[in-house]
Amino acid sequence: MNERKCALILAPDLGFILWLGHALARAGFVALPAQTVADGKKLAREFQTQPDVLIIDPRLDGSEKLAAELRRSDEHIRIVAVGSTPERTVGPEAFDFWKIIPERSDRDAANDWVRAVESLFVMSV
Repeated sequence: MNERKCALILAPDLGFILWLGHALARAGFVALPAQTVADGKKLAREFQTQPDVLIIDPRLDGSEKLAAELRRSDEHIRIVAVGSTPERTVGPEAFDFWKIIPERSDRDAANDWVRAVESLFVMSV
């Protein structure tokens, strides 16, 4: 990646958002982890940035609205829905793909996540 992409990571699982944020930061992303939609919006405002990728648990209150707002303001944003099972609680047009939250003891899981997020930007060129 030539320019640093910003990843806004929203999920109630603090361990997951910090784990993924660390993995993405090591790969060159600016990672903004938050446990609520309100906190995520606040972080984006404080960092004065529009995320390039939103990684979000669609069960969070306000997640559908935030995904729709971000998609309207930037049609190029990539949205990844996350959860413990591949249940689709929002329409498929709301996100680019669904990814299961991994066991963090799996050493390859972090690399798999980074490759999956990076592939979103390769697809958009």
